[in-house]
Amino acid sequence: LLKNKKRFVMYQSVLMSLGGVLWGIICLVIDKPVTSLIPFGYIFLTFINVYTFLRVRKFFLAHSFQTLISLLLPFFLQWSLGGFYASGGVGIWALLALASSLSYTNKNNSLLWLLAFLLLSIFSGVFDAEFSVLFRTEEIQQPFAVALVLMNTTIVSLLIFVLIIFYVNENNSSYVKVTAAQAFLGESAKLSVLGQLSAGIAHEINTPLGAIRALAEENSEVYKGFMERMRELCKNLSDEEFEAFTLLYNESENNLSTHSPKEARKIRKNLEASLDEIGIEKSHLIARKLQEIQINSFNDPLLTLSKSAEFKKIIELLNELKSLKINNAVINLSVDKASRTVKALKLFMHSEENETNESFSLRESIETILTIYSNELKKGIEVEFNAVNFNQLIRGHQDSINQVWANLIVNACQAMNFKGKLILNCEQIEGNFSLISIQDNGPGIPELIQPRIFSPFFSTKEKGIGSGVGLSIVQQIIKREGGEIWFESSELTGTTFFVKLKNVV
Repeated sequence: LLKNKKRFVMYQSVLMSLGGVLWGIICLVIDKPVTSLIPFGYIFLTFINVYTFLRVRKFFLAHSFQTLISLLLPFFLQWSLGGFYASGGVGIWALLALASSLSYTNKNNSLLWLLAFLLLSIFSGVFDAEFSVLFRTEEIQQPFAVALVLMNTTIVSLLIFVLIIFYVNENNSSYVKVTAAQAFLGESAKLSVLGQLSAGIAHEINTPLGAIRALAEENSEVYKGFMERMRELCKNLSDEEFEAFTLLYNESENNLSTHSPKEARKIRKNLEASLDEIGIEKSHLIARKLQEIQINSFNDPLLTLSKSAEFKKIIELLNELKSLKINNAVINLSVDKASRTVKALKLFMHSEENETNESFSLRESIETILTIYSNELKKGIEVEFNAVNFNQLIRGHQDSINQVWANLIVNACQAMNFKGKLILNCEQIEGNFSLISIQDNGPGIPELIQPRIFSPFFSTKEKGIGSGVGLSIVQQIIKREGGEIWFESSELTGTTFFVKLKNVV
């Protein structure tokens, strides 16, 4: 924006200097050499101003001085030529000073320049007759005066139009660049957040993959010779023993009961005592194996099989079958965990180019982010998520909303130095809105910097940790989604960010 202002003032100065050349020549033609010093003086002062700016680089002073001479000298020239009629209304060139003043960031400055222009115009109108007497010239022919008015009006109108078109185009171009930069910063912020927790994400995926590999290898070992042992066992069992084996296997498969350590010890001792009564050797080992496959009482099938010469092999085989089942269950859980993490990453990282405005679950959106950062959170963050039965849908750009939760959650964890309590609440409020709060019990945000917390590139973090664009982007996203964001913070309670989003009707 500052670059555009500098170029705008430079072009305005050059164009008005060309007008100075034109009016300097006109003054010489009509035999007004002293008056020609005013337009030629404008050119000289403009040159000095530009030269000084290039040396000291104080744009506000250069801008103000250029606006001042652009405002005053056209009126001085008009008065020196004998007023409005004699000069063809040359004071209209001061409108270029107003055009220049519009490039001030502070509108109050622009209004002051407008007020100055109006006062000079009124002054010129009130004392126009006195100027014609004070600076009496030869009688001005009407055609010449009309030609001067037409020239001044046409040229100034054209120059103002050109300057405005330039300023609008440059601002539009800057807006496009800023929008592109914001999009880039948004992606950078997202990657930065993920980069900070990349080791945790890798752990979340590698842990279940490692479990899957270890259990698959264990299953492979169990399978080796399993069918041969099974065939030999079945061949040596009588029909009654095979039926008892089947009943014992079914009991092991279907028994889902759990016991406390005290209850488990009591069951194991009862099994061991029953085995001792019928003379089974190493009863304590067999009792432990029976308990592992969830055979908790010395029942009829077990009594029948205990008389078989293959009793120990039967128990070993049942343990192998149980081990295979448990391993497969753990593998399935590990696959689900890895899949959830990958799905969460996919939802979080997919390109916004194809992002659509859609309805989605607010709770699942937050759970996606908690899944991604679960490894970091579990190191020292106690998470309380009060939205188990919250099934409200909202409509918006899910990828952007996910980024909001990611930034707010990571900021909260960093504020607590990854040691503390994180409380997330979701509730429906009046007006068909959802209110989401993310609270930490960190040191809070100092009151002095609270007004700047959403400002771009403002960060309280150490250099290299934060870019200062996270909360600014979060605020822009929430506004784009038609919501609101605010926070409350104190040294006693920490910081809570509130996000208000419209529900799907």
